[in-house]
Amino acid sequence: MAENQNDFEVGARLQSFIDSQNLTGKAFAASIQVTQSLVSQICSGKRSLTLQMLFKITGRYPDLNVLWLLFGRGQMLEQGDNPEIQISKPKMTVEDLAHLIILMQARIEFLEQKAKAND
Repeated sequence: MAENQNDFEVGARLQSFIDSQNLTGKAFAASIQVTQSLVSQICSGKRSLTLQMLFKITGRYPDLNVLWLLFGRGQMLEQGDNPEIQISKPKMTVEDLAHLIILMQARIEFLEQKAKAND
């Protein structure tokens, strides 16, 4: 079960991105060197998107707008380098960074509690 509503929203946006690239979950997973199961769990909201996974995704798909993926802000793809389309790239605000830090702290706490329960 997902930890919070944000997991569902991020997962749905990730699935939208995968679909927009005409990829299967398996092909997307292979492209970022993770398992199809992990991608499926994130897309369904059963697992949170980790910072490591975010780095893998943005490393392979640099045009993906991180603000859109995490917060639903702006367009799915960064298009500022296309001379025919002049869209200013949204900047990450202090509030966005604070929200990202809170999400990561919550994820760390969850994993620490899970590790303690397994000891």
